Amino acid sequence: MEVAIMARTERQQQFHSAVIQAWEHHAFKSYRQAEAETGVNYTALYNMHGLGRVPSRAKVIEWAEGIGEPINKWLELAGYDTLREESLDTPRLTGPQLLSQLRAACDLSDEEYDWISKRLDRLNRGDSGSGESPT
Repeated sequence: MEVAIMARTERQQQFHSAVIQAWEHHAFKSYRQAEAETGVNYTALYNMHGLGRVPSRAKVIEWAEGIGEPINKWLELAGYDTLREESLDTPRLTGPQLLSQLRAACDLSDEEYDWISKRLDRLNRGDSGSGESPT
């Protein structure tokens, strides 16, 4: 039985190296942590970081936004066409980043922050939950 091994292209190797550098820069300790902080799902992160695969264009954009780096930089590294409008190349905040800013601005207690975070996770999964307030 023959096993086919695909040689990675130079572009794939460059993308993989950039992902590893970003991973180390952000000090991600696990795929779950990276998922929570970037919004990119576990499987896509494993494919990018663990296997060195280039994901879909949408996932590359999500990754760039999640780590707060220019989208066009990552699209180019991945071999995709870049966005035309430079204004779209400005990193946007992810949900966890926005929640952290909200926590600081509103002086949320740990209990309130945890409730909001769990509620948002349920909503992202499509579960409306009970909606009970922490207060």
